[in-house]
Amino acid sequence: RLGTEVLLKQYLAYVGIRGNVFERSCDLMAIGRQTAQSVQRLCVRETGFKPTIQLEATSVLEADKGGAPMVTCIPGALSFVLQEILKNSCHATIMTALSKEGNTTFNELAKRPISVIISADDKRVMIRVDDKAGGIPSEAGQKN
Repeated sequence: RLGTEVLLKQYLAYVGIRGNVFERSCDLMAIGRQTAQSVQRLCVRETGFKPTIQLEATSVLEADKGGAPMVTCIPGALSFVLQEILKNSCHATIMTALSKEGNTTFNELAKRPISVIISADDKRVMIRVDDKAGGIPSEAGQKN
């Protein structure tokens, strides 16, 4: 679905119907913040819980002045991928918090913030999502 959308937008941009699908100065922190807020609203609507999502950004690029990276990217595609990763992380975090006996879920959620770190240098951009949900059990990857 994502590939088809990108190809269609590029075609429309090529024939002049719309602007280009790529943006030259994407504010990755703004995309991350908007996506995180959207996922938190979805979590509240679906589960009644709102996991904490903390965002941090650093860049060594001179143009960014040490702040959030500004790069050329496809904002819709980046937001879509980040949203899917954050939904999985929030779901796992909520399920882990619900499984802890003797603690209220809100206390357990407070102990498990989800961290999103966005960083860039002159060759690459990295977006790291880290949660405290316990990970995928090793037996899940074993084939019989």
